[in-house]
Amino acid sequence: MTAHEDYARERARLLLGCYRTIGANDLPNYVMGLTIVLTLFSEPVIAEATSPQTGIQTRLTWPPNPAELRAFCEQIAQRQDHIAHQDLPPEFEPKPFSRHYKEPNSGAPSEADRARVAAALARFKGAIKPVEQPPKQWRSPTDAELLAHYGRRPLTEPIPFD
Repeated sequence: MTAHEDYARERARLLLGCYRTIGANDLPNYVMGLTIVLTLFSEPVIAEATSPQTGIQTRLTWPPNPAELRAFCEQIAQRQDHIAHQDLPPEFEPKPFSRHYKEPNSGAPSEADRARVAAALARFKGAIKPVEQPPKQWRSPTDAELLAHYGRRPLTEPIPFD
């Protein structure tokens, strides 16, 4: 099994894991069928088609059959191909982490994102209140502390002994 087929199988399992129940008669063959369909497409198409954020599971309430998955992947591939062949102006810069345009460092966050996350982290650390120290371990009061707190019993009262 190639790495591409292994990736497609992993993403097919992710796709099916997003549904509450799967009414397939033969689940291993169903997963294999979805995997075979996914291997026909490139990894960016597979990733977008099976992502819980943008995938087919956001549009269908029941698990897709291989024909529905193939039609969905073909739409994504056609759109990505159209975007890749656009004549964009030379000064055009896509937004960081855009799902529609290729980026030189597609897996790494941009400097703007790094600065934004660092600022948010600094604000969060500034908002955290220090943890209070746990109370000291309890100890029994001394005779002098009890006498100061409760005082003395008047001597006029008899001490009952029965």
